[in-house]
Amino acid sequence: ADNPPSDCAQGHFCPEGTEFTTQYPCAAGTFSAATNLIAQSGCTACPAGQHCVGGGSTPSGLCAAGHWCSLETTHATQHPCPAGTYTAATDLVRAEDCDPCTTGHFCEEGAAAPAPCSAGSYQDDTESSHPSCKVCPAGSFCTAASVTPTECGAGYFSAAGAFECSQCPAGYY
Repeated sequence: ADNPPSDCAQGHFCPEGTEFTTQYPCAAGTFSAATNLIAQSGCTACPAGQHCVGGGSTPSGLCAAGHWCSLETTHATQHPCPAGTYTAATDLVRAEDCDPCTTGHFCEEGAAAPAPCSAGSYQDDTESSHPSCKVCPAGSFCTAASVTPTECGAGYFSAAGAFECSQCPAGYY
């Protein structure tokens, strides 16, 4: 029976002796629209801002929000934005492109958006790589998403981590 050679499949390469068109997929981090590749070296590097799981004729897609994708990234969540930063964008190419966290909020590694500090805590620093909020100090209170603690004032007190002040009882000040 006559068995003519077939073109190698897109996203794949076919060295001599290949048995079927999809036997050798382009490696993760690469892709190929071509149909006549003979080695992995013919596959195209995945462009920055996108990811390639391998064996595809085009890049697999954009980065995930909260992440960035350098050249030859293999999956959408391979490179998270560092703690203290975030991004809603899906086409970032380096960690430095992630946005600094906003005051009154915190950003854990890979954050797509800043999360508000809970009542009883605050965050006044956008340059911090510490992905949490600071405890509100005694003698003050902090509502949700506080940037700075508010002092209780004369006749009132609070313990650390308070979200409201209490009135001093009779006999105290």
